[in-house]
Amino acid sequence: FKWITTVKTAVWNKCKLMDPQHIQQADNGDVESQYKLARQLEKSLRFKEALVYYTKSAKQGYPKSFFRVSQMYKAGRGVAFNLKKSAGFMKLSADNGYVKAQYFYGRMLYYGLGVEQNLSTAIDLAVPQILVIKKLKLLLVKC
Repeated sequence: FKWITTVKTAVWNKCKLMDPQHIQQADNGDVESQYKLARQLEKSLRFKEALVYYTKSAKQGYPKSFFRVSQMYKAGRGVAFNLKKSAGFMKLSADNGYVKAQYFYGRMLYYGLGVEQNLSTAIDLAVPQILVIKKLKLLLVKC
């Protein structure tokens, strides 16, 4: 029965949320704590609760939160599947300088996912980010 206890402990540790101090900071408006708490809620499959904290963080202009909300709409996690809303949040994230969002929004424009297809803007957004991502991967391989 020792292995059952070990499995229960591993599951608990995986789903365990931030300590109460961090939750309090998130509730007091700390944008980083809101984002981190939302990520942990999302990883624990508590999508609706995660969306609440992502939204709080996004309202303060946090680009990663716009990105995560976009992904939730794209996958239908905690919300109804909606590519238009996904594209809107992805654009907000990209406009706030989040490189990963610039790449993904460029792809959405290229394929016309949730937005009108616009190849020239798509290439302007996505291609530079692909080069950045490839350079980062090369740097990581060299380390």
